[in-house]
Amino acid sequence: MRSNVWHRFTAVLLSVVSFVMIARASAEESVPQVQIPDTERRVLTSQFVDEEFKIHVYLPRNYPEKGRRYPVIYLLDAEYSFGCVSYVVRRLIKGREMPPALVVGVSYEVPYEDFYRRRERDYTPSAAHLEEFPAAGHGPEFFQFLEKELITFVNATYVTEPDDRTIIGLSFSGLFSTWVLFNHPDAINRYVIISPSLWWDNAVCFRYEEDYAKNHQSLPARVFLTAGERDGPNILKDVPRLIDRLESRRYKGLALGGGLLEDETHRTIFPNAVTKGLRFVFKDRKP
Repeated sequence: MRSNVWHRFTAVLLSVVSFVMIARASAEESVPQVQIPDTERRVLTSQFVDEEFKIHVYLPRNYPEKGRRYPVIYLLDAEYSFGCVSYVVRRLIKGREMPPALVVGVSYEVPYEDFYRRRERDYTPSAAHLEEFPAAGHGPEFFQFLEKELITFVNATYVTEPDDRTIIGLSFSGLFSTWVLFNHPDAINRYVIISPSLWWDNAVCFRYEEDYAKNHQSLPARVFLTAGERDGPNILKDVPRLIDRLESRRYKGLALGGGLLEDETHRTIFPNAVTKGLRFVFKDRKP
């Protein structure tokens, strides 16, 4: 008798617990996510990279305005950077410190560990450090996606100024941005390069710059190159070195800004650097 009562009590208890858990899960599933106003999400499957890229697009207020075309800011590492940059751009536009512009963020939308493996694959220009970064060296393929697929798609889909393009990159994506500057300077004309991993492959980007300098006297670009005063030791050595190198070349058409940002680390520098960087690279443009 007692056994039957106990079994019934247990069954009722389990039913109540299951109901509560299901109700809680259902409630959690129904809670809406926070959304960023004036944004869109697109999906592009690349023929050059084995990837289905998730493209996050910020459209400035009142887009599209009659008679206006828009510069485009290509943002790498959009997983963590898109919300920040969209807000900074919105405020700089409102303060008339830059013209209305689109932000196009490249994202993977994968788990944390997979995100970093894809970064090492796409943002490194050479196959090096393979024991630590086995997927490295496919930056040239990612550039093909950027130039031939993403930029082409954006110019065909939105009201853009096709020849006014900015790139923003931090750390590995800053390394990629630096590689683009010396190997494909016609693709991008404004660069915000933040704490780039210039140590990569025995500082290969310095060799890229040397090769570029052998055949060019001009480098028509606006470049904001920066790191934090409390950044890593290699970055603190390499970023001032590259700034000195570029200043000594006296390239025609190059507007160079940046330097070390006070009290910033590799982890904290991004919002400050983006704000200062966008102000600088758009200094030649009227709002």
